[in-house]
Amino acid sequence: MSLAIPYLLDAAAETGPDEVITILEERITVGTFNDRTQAGADRFLADGLRPGDSIRLPSFDSLASIIDSLAAARVGLVLSDMDPTTHARTNRPLPTDRYVSESLLWSESAFASIGGDMITHGRVIRAARQDARTLPSELGPLLHAIRAVEQSVIGTGGGSDTIPVDQLGR
Repeated sequence: MSLAIPYLLDAAAETGPDEVITILEERITVGTFNDRTQAGADRFLADGLRPGDSIRLPSFDSLASIIDSLAAARVGLVLSDMDPTTHARTNRPLPTDRYVSESLLWSESAFASIGGDMITHGRVIRAARQDARTLPSELGPLLHAIRAVEQSVIGTGGGSDTIPVDQLGR
């Protein structure tokens, strides 16, 4: 399986759409969570954003901000702690729908740029699986959400209630 974030979300929604996960103390089914990330991706595309474009790194203080970040991942947008208007678009094809964009994403596709460190989809998923301290603490709640989604797929139980947010990130 690819280590691109959209594929993880889709696999979880296909495998257990009615599984309930908890993200930032809000409960949501995996299917609804996935649908909301897809709707967000459609909004980004309708707004003219394309793979490689940068958007501002959110604060990850709400379920909505996490959903928006994962929607950005679906399109291939790069979350950045710098002013996104100063970043040049990468020389990538400009797909017209999320299905084409998702097919261009893979483990080494850029997901975020924080403090000059380019963080790929693969690094995010590996950190959520193994050691969240390998990524900046700003991504802690997002890693928490990804781990909850993945746990719903592999059946290791109960969504994200088992992983305190303060234990994620460095």
